[in-house]
Amino acid sequence: MKKFYRTHKIQLLAAAVLIEFGYGVASSWQKGSQYEIALTIVWVVVISIAIATVISHEMGHFLMAKKLGLTCRFTRSERGNPAVRIEEDPIPSQALAIFLAGPLGGLAIDIVAIGIALLCPNGGQFPVYVTVLHTSIIEGAVICGIANLFNLIPVKRMDGAHALVAWRSIKATRCV
Repeated sequence: MKKFYRTHKIQLLAAAVLIEFGYGVASSWQKGSQYEIALTIVWVVVISIAIATVISHEMGHFLMAKKLGLTCRFTRSERGNPAVRIEEDPIPSQALAIFLAGPLGGLAIDIVAIGIALLCPNGGQFPVYVTVLHTSIIEGAVICGIANLFNLIPVKRMDGAHALVAWRSIKATRCV
């Protein structure tokens, strides 16, 4: 079961969201409770932003590698997460661009989500669902933005560590 969980985290998360969404909608229709509808909106919005952030993060790596003329493909990492595998070794400046493109792609989605939330009407004459939607978009984007910034920390297996190694290689070759 542990191996199944490790390799199918995204699918299990999507199933949990669908179950929560279905339960929330069904119970809201039966009881007419605004709490269940609001909870369902928060779950759906936050998870949707998280999935869009992960996809745009990996697409950032993929598109940058393609733009630099490298051969790459989508695959799964050893932990079961979606990943981009580059078939050839990039030079340090290419590696730096590729490793920074992922977090920047994720941050772009988060900034767009916050922009949409700020453009949406909020409060006053609108129903409570609009306020909940507005708040959950901002919360989801902020949480995912923090995760993207966390990914830039130079710690093993994170994009920040890979980018730092590439940057130091660039600096070392310029000093010689």
